[in-house]
Amino acid sequence: MVAAGWTVLRFTWSDVHDRPGETVARIRRAVHDRAA
Repeated sequence: MVAAGWTVLRFTWSDVHDRPGETVARIRRAVHDRAA
């Protein structure tokens, strides 16, 4: 996927369930960095 230009983000269930704010921040940062 990376070779095709995709950015792969990996999250565990714990990341999403126990730290949703941090998970969303990582996603937003990745989208922002990709758009720049």
